[in-house]
Amino acid sequence: MAAGQLGLEPGHILELFRFLKKVKKVGLLQCGHLHASDIYFEELLAGSSDLALLGDIELNHEELNHLAKLISRELKKPHPAIENSLSIAIFLVWMGILHYRDNFWDPVYRALELPQAQVKWQRILGETFLQTVEKYKLPKFEGKSRYIVPILAHGYVPNSYLDSYFSDVIMALFKDRKNAGLIESWVNWDEVKHVVANWRQEYLIYQDMQEQLAELDKREKSLVIALELWKNRDRLKRLKELKTKIKESDELTELLAFPERWLEHAEAERNNLQQICNWLEKAQEIAEIKEVRLSELYEFNQKIAATAVQVLDCWDESLAVPLLELPVEYVEKLARESFSAIRVFTGSWGWLLRLVLRRRYRQAMECRRMLVQHLSNLPVRSHLLAEPWPLLPEGLLKVQQLLKGRREIEKQLEDLGRAEQEIAADRHGMATVSKQELFQYKEQLSKLKEEIAGYKMKLVKLGKGKLEDGLEELVQQRNIRREIETIKGEISSQIDIDVLLDNLPLMEEHLDEDSLHVSLTEVRKQKLELEGKMERSKKPLYSLNESTRTFLIQGGDISHKFVFNSLLLMQKLDQGDEKINGITLPSRIVRSMEKWWHQQGKSMLAAVQQPWGWREAGDITLRRPVIRLDTLERSLKVELPQQSVKEATGAVFVIRGKSGAEWKKDVFIKKTKDGQFRTESVIIELEQPESVYYFELICGEINRCWEINGLGGDKLCLLFNSRGELIEKEQLPTGDVYLVAPAGSNIQPVQVIKEQERLTGRWSGYEYWYLHLDDVDLVLVESKTGVSILKRKGELVPKLLGGNRITVLRTKDNTPVYLGKLPELVFSLPDPEELYLYGVRLDYPGGSLYLPLENLRKVICGGKDVYVPLAAIAGDVNGLCTVSLILRQNVIWTENCIVIPGTELRFDQDIYCPQMGKKEKGQLEISSECPFNFLVHPPAALVESSTYKVLIEFDM
Repeated sequence: MAAGQLGLEPGHILELFRFLKKVKKVGLLQCGHLHASDIYFEELLAGSSDLALLGDIELNHEELNHLAKLISRELKKPHPAIENSLSIAIFLVWMGILHYRDNFWDPVYRALELPQAQVKWQRILGETFLQTVEKYKLPKFEGKSRYIVPILAHGYVPNSYLDSYFSDVIMALFKDRKNAGLIESWVNWDEVKHVVANWRQEYLIYQDMQEQLAELDKREKSLVIALELWKNRDRLKRLKELKTKIKESDELTELLAFPERWLEHAEAERNNLQQICNWLEKAQEIAEIKEVRLSELYEFNQKIAATAVQVLDCWDESLAVPLLELPVEYVEKLARESFSAIRVFTGSWGWLLRLVLRRRYRQAMECRRMLVQHLSNLPVRSHLLAEPWPLLPEGLLKVQQLLKGRREIEKQLEDLGRAEQEIAADRHGMATVSKQELFQYKEQLSKLKEEIAGYKMKLVKLGKGKLEDGLEELVQQRNIRREIETIKGEISSQIDIDVLLDNLPLMEEHLDEDSLHVSLTEVRKQKLELEGKMERSKKPLYSLNESTRTFLIQGGDISHKFVFNSLLLMQKLDQGDEKINGITLPSRIVRSMEKWWHQQGKSMLAAVQQPWGWREAGDITLRRPVIRLDTLERSLKVELPQQSVKEATGAVFVIRGKSGAEWKKDVFIKKTKDGQFRTESVIIELEQPESVYYFELICGEINRCWEINGLGGDKLCLLFNSRGELIEKEQLPTGDVYLVAPAGSNIQPVQVIKEQERLTGRWSGYEYWYLHLDDVDLVLVESKTGVSILKRKGELVPKLLGGNRITVLRTKDNTPVYLGKLPELVFSLPDPEELYLYGVRLDYPGGSLYLPLENLRKVICGGKDVYVPLAAIAGDVNGLCTVSLILRQNVIWTENCIVIPGTELRFDQDIYCPQMGKKEKGQLEISSECPFNFLVHPPAALVESSTYKVLIEFDM
């Protein structure tokens, strides 16, 4: 009878199943390539007009795995032939049926062995699905997601959401009709069509009201902006005028990055460095001369000693002064005269001549006596005294000349010493200098001169050839920017100043502030009326996931039949009728409902029929309100679940915010069949963020309050489970989560983010993220207002987190590689008061840095959890870095990481296919803004290399 109501006789149903069975015998498993499986599915579709959706073509796990292998093999080809592929479309539908749970593409990528990082396959596969639906004239569905919603809708309801469909849709319909005694006979086909049509109509009406509300929001925002423009019109006009005077150029941008009066300070520093270099060069020159003179002094000492012993019996420095004072010329004269006079009195006639020439002999002896007397204070060798001429005067003259030469050198050394003392006085006692020190100062001076020259060159370019004009232009631009910042600080508005400037023409549309206030009041009145209508209107199928809701609303006759047969099956299960052959539902849905019925459905129906227990107990338990994230409307709502109450009296549900804002909604109470009273569930939108929400249910004698923390103060974010329900303990659950935090927040690790949307209304300053938390026990949320560390139970072991990690680069020992800056360090303390015992050491090429955590302002300590932004406190560091955590004197943890400056990697292909036979080569280009050297290990080869770029060839 039911099949007849659908226009499908039982005999035709049996014929359909026989046909499907016959086609199956041909064997999907016998298809050896994708084209063959496409032909197989084409024949399947062409052979039956009753296959309404792609999900009607049922696959077992073996067939699905085989289909995945065929598709994966085709996708690995350089030019895969997948246009209008039924195989891909059916595969995607069944992956959604079996595996979808708020995440569609991850299971698909794993099954097809696609790289998770290549998002392009989502577009390729999604477009293939839409093309296939178009070609075979299959039902079309549209949703927020261009690909995922239509794919899931072709599978009716994903397995993970069947329980929700059974409980929230079919059981709700079935209970109402059973309680009214309308379900004992056959389910009414026309009634089901009308119910589904009403859902569709209510949904369209609600969508239309949402569009109207969005338009009113837009109008309200425009009026609010216009009011702010009027309040700050003079400042904004001046600001706009100043912004027109701002000039932009590369030179100006670079010059503005320098501190004000940089050139003046730099030139003073240059002069100081130049003076230091001059001192150091002079000191270096003195040191070199002194070294030469000391060497000469040593040689003179050696010569003096050697020459002196030729005329003296011995030599010491006490003889130097007498020798210097000796009248050598006079001694030479005496020696020569003595020699000449005495020579006459020698020989065989000497004695005779002494008697004959007695007077002359006495003169000769007097001359010798005078010579001996002049040399009496010197140990002159005796034989030279006996025969002084010519060796004695010559030897004494040589020694005296050497001593005079030595004295000259000693005077020069004294002068050098005084010069060193003068330099030492100027350099605070540093008289000596090393060549390395002088080189460093000269290098510093050269670098500063280059910077000054570069700065002046930029000024010349800015001044179009004139340094003075460039300097004047720079000063003007600094003053303009300074005035702009001053005016911005004087403008008091919650609206971004750039938004106000962009909307300055709005002032021309409104004559004065009074007319603006009138218009704004009217718009807000319209909004309140519309919001009241929306609150009173029903949002059909709100509890279902989007794809199921889309299928039921857009599915037309197919969704009518689906709901009808679902009710029919539940009726048979309730009546214990095991003959379900006439139910035209996919076999998996039939099996799932049978299982659900015996596990939950039967008891749910029985619970509805039983009296409530509070009468006997004398007390009632009220269920706590639940804050939910509505990803469809991108808003936050609170739901007060159904409550059992003692009487049908007036009831109201009140929400109050910490700011004083208040929302109220009447609670309707209905009487159940057994004479008990029960409230209907209430849903109210949380219109604005509050630090605390206070909920109150007032119903006769019942006055129950609840308190739930919102956003504000130290609380940076809100956590919701995968069903969109608030997790009040702010602890990461075992499953996936939604996260609400200020817009623009940085979420780490970034790999967990699968979805991201901005909230609407007064929540527009916040976004929500859908996070996939497999093998993740820590999430870091970093916004402009602070940092929040979300974790599972237990202590955080020290680890590096965040940073721009390059996952495609791996070292031999798997050291993580980061681009541009250091990551963050997170860990837990046994006791927060022991932070002062901890420090972080950072070793990097060319230096080492130790940072006591207690003294660092940028370290954030949330309870026992510590967050250390290494890049913010250590600055720019590149190369292999070792991060160590120090407790007291012990190194309790250490880890290496590599930081590279701005670097870009380009592969010559988006995807590399496996190679058979002769292997092709792949190429990787690495370029950087900084000079670098790159070494490769075979079999990779370096093809091209320059200062800023290398090209590497590798086997695929």
